[in-house]
Amino acid sequence: MDWMSPSLTAVVGALIGVAGSIAVAMLQHRTALRVSQESDDRRPPRCTSVTLYAKIVRWEHASSGQAAGYVADASRSPKLPVEVGVHDEAVYTNIALYDKPTTGHEYLFRGSGVIDMLCLYPWRSKLRFSDAGAEKDPHQLRQTFGDQSSNAYVVVVHAYNGLQEGNEDFGLRMPHDVDEGRLVVDLSSVPHVIDAMTERPTAQLRPASGEPAELSVVSYRRGIYVIEGKNLRKDDVLFLDLTLGESLHVPGDTQRPQSEASCPTSEPGSSATVPYSKRAPAAETSPATPRQSRSA
Repeated sequence: MDWMSPSLTAVVGALIGVAGSIAVAMLQHRTALRVSQESDDRRPPRCTSVTLYAKIVRWEHASSGQAAGYVADASRSPKLPVEVGVHDEAVYTNIALYDKPTTGHEYLFRGSGVIDMLCLYPWRSKLRFSDAGAEKDPHQLRQTFGDQSSNAYVVVVHAYNGLQEGNEDFGLRMPHDVDEGRLVVDLSSVPHVIDAMTERPTAQLRPASGEPAELSVVSYRRGIYVIEGKNLRKDDVLFLDLTLGESLHVPGDTQRPQSEASCPTSEPGSSATVPYSKRAPAAETSPATPRQSRSA
């Protein structure tokens, strides 16, 4: 036999050795993959993104002397009728995404006006409250999804009369450590507000600990302002502030006597009306927390 030609025994042995190596490598890979999957299953869900979109559909100051534009029904149950004479209305859509399904997601909104909430996903046909007092508070609304598992949560909040003088700002508080947070404020339906702005909106990242940092404000078109942050920590706040040079009024709307320019709204469970303070608590939401007043 030519010395250059390997023996049949040597070739077979080599093939067996290669096959054995491949089999060992595949087994090790499958074992590592299974361990990785088991480790991933035990890892707590991570909040990857929180977005708050604030659409302003009406905005006037009650101090301008205008009558309320319309009356809105903000009743949370038939037993607690609430009707609101609307001077301003904002619709907040909050979307929170996780990298895998989770339970226990909580949403909290606090504001200076009357607020109502609709849980779109997971769907809730009616709101749930821990006690009667929580249901009656017109300025705060909390919903906890302890029994509904999902990797996405979508909530819509209607806020009435929460943007009166001294409360012309917006904020989003992080519910957990979040990969990406974004706040969008849309004034495109209220051009008179854009015209009343005396300077460009300003924005800050207000961390849970440490000093605030200025953020850039991006305007994708007239009246739509966006701020965002990356690798945010729990309770960090994205904050956007507007500077208005005059008392807002909707062009063409009816004037009314100045003595009535308070912002009346029915208190839940009562036929009385209450004026809203210029320095009322901010609107905040957690895990996606919309804020619509001065304090962060």
